[in-house]
Amino acid sequence: MTEGSRRFLVTTAPGLQELLAEELRSFGVDPTVEPSGAVTFTGDWVEASRVLVRTRIGSRLLLSLRSFSARTKAMLYDQVRRIDWPAVFPSTLTMAVEATGSLAGTDYVLSYAPLRIKDAVCDEFRKRGFLRPDVDRWEPDVSLRAFFHRGRCELSVDLSGRPLHRRGYRQDGAEAPLRENRAAALLLFCGYDGSRPLLDPFCGSGTIPIEAALIATRTAPGLLRDPEAFAMPRLFPDAGDALGEERRRARAERREAPPHPIAGSDLSGETLETARGNAEKAGVGDWVRFEERDARGIEAPDSWIVTNPPYGERLEDPVLAADLIRAFVHGVKHSCAGSRLGLVVPRGALEKAVGLRAEKRLAVESGPLRLRYLCYEIRAGRFTSAGQKEGGGS
Repeated sequence: MTEGSRRFLVTTAPGLQELLAEELRSFGVDPTVEPSGAVTFTGDWVEASRVLVRTRIGSRLLLSLRSFSARTKAMLYDQVRRIDWPAVFPSTLTMAVEATGSLAGTDYVLSYAPLRIKDAVCDEFRKRGFLRPDVDRWEPDVSLRAFFHRGRCELSVDLSGRPLHRRGYRQDGAEAPLRENRAAALLLFCGYDGSRPLLDPFCGSGTIPIEAALIATRTAPGLLRDPEAFAMPRLFPDAGDALGEERRRARAERREAPPHPIAGSDLSGETLETARGNAEKAGVGDWVRFEERDARGIEAPDSWIVTNPPYGERLEDPVLAADLIRAFVHGVKHSCAGSRLGLVVPRGALEKAVGLRAEKRLAVESGPLRLRYLCYEIRAGRFTSAGQKEGGGS
């Protein structure tokens, strides 16, 4: 690969690809959302550094090493052997291989692919007179990612280190049903930019208010990480200068404080203490207010109200979850005129329990959960029992 011709892939949760592509364009990267669902771009270390430092929605940045036909076990092994592995990483580093995608039309299953790829990499090192790299499935120095689609494999090396959604501010063991990048995606989906107050009335461990504070202060998520946490400069030392310069530029663009208040509330005092600790670790503790309050008594006009309300798996009772959402939305309709409401709920009955007509809807996958991001404009006026505003709806 020559300078300026590298192919990169940015991963995120299924359903967030178009939102991720829009974000990448906002800081000068020209992405493509491919039919397979992959978000890709061609560029150099400068553009790669922008993604590592600035993306709020991406999970990992990968450097593509080779794309090839892999319909049989023999083809997969042979094509992986053709990569110049000593030029990618020294054999003294540990490695791991992860495979995703669909292997329809091949003669092997997904669980077999990492083993075959690992054997091919190790055999190529040995053929060239190097030791076989050791495998470390939990904390490898080098993480290889194989994506399969329509009989082809694209093999990449992870430049992120630990996943980019792990900003580093969450306390170990604290309950956090919404990952950082999914929370940021919900905020951006609703148009949040810090130009009005924000409230999360079911804030839990504080992820949504913390991500809102990072957005409002223009704090790039990559600034929360130690530079050594990124794998890119370790694997490709010539990329280190670009990453350092991007971090300097991002620091210079930060605001001293959010222009409007940011708050979170919850019924659990213990959870709120966790939220306050997370906010301090994220460097936004002075800007986010957390208080113990029942979401059903909400009063937040002319604001953003963005939240992940408790549902089935968290309340362990879908009926109670639906009743809580109805009562909460009733309060929003009657006490929050002029606000924009953003919700994430499982698709189906709880989505219907909201009882409002969504301005925007987005299907998102989160492990086994099939979620829906919903955005509503709350306008002043009387509402029917069905939840629609008289004379046109909200």
